[in-house]
Amino acid sequence: MMHVYNSIYFVADKCRDLDRHCSDLIAQDGSQCLKSAFAKKNCLMTCMICGEIEKSQNISEYDVRYVPELLKPLAWLIGIWRAESGGKAIFPTIPVFTYGEQIEFSLPTSSLKALKALNYTAFAWDMNNREELHSEYGFITMKPNTKEVALSTVMNNGFVMIEQGPLHGKSIKLVLQDIGRISFSRDLPVHGV
Repeated sequence: MMHVYNSIYFVADKCRDLDRHCSDLIAQDGSQCLKSAFAKKNCLMTCMICGEIEKSQNISEYDVRYVPELLKPLAWLIGIWRAESGGKAIFPTIPVFTYGEQIEFSLPTSSLKALKALNYTAFAWDMNNREELHSEYGFITMKPNTKEVALSTVMNNGFVMIEQGPLHGKSIKLVLQDIGRISFSRDLPVHGV
């Protein structure tokens, strides 16, 4: 089971959205936070009108009011998704181990002049000793005027991947398009592209 943990902390304990559609509504039109009575009453967390915010957090990275038009269909991804339920990794050549993982999608902190994209970060750790097992960084974007999504990632094992696929509502089915690696990385088998 995945749980979403916001990295934005509010002083008010009651800071939450009362309607599950707030994120979608505000991502489509951020001005709703200022002009809509519904949003002011029911979308406190998404509109960030909950009171004082801890200064150590960069809240603009997760503020769906500022999602570029091209990326609005992906606004539901923005945030930190963390699983500590103990995923099991089973490989034929090593002992079974339990891991946790975190995936983050955020808005870029600087204005991108080329292709609009969300930042993507993911890492996994060993649940027994908290040692990092894997990390990857990249960008997720959409082809203009389509539902085609592309994710490009670079990993700490020297691999680079390009995946693409269709967006259906809040589901994306990515298919590996290309993979590359630096010449001196560990040689891992690739089964299909």
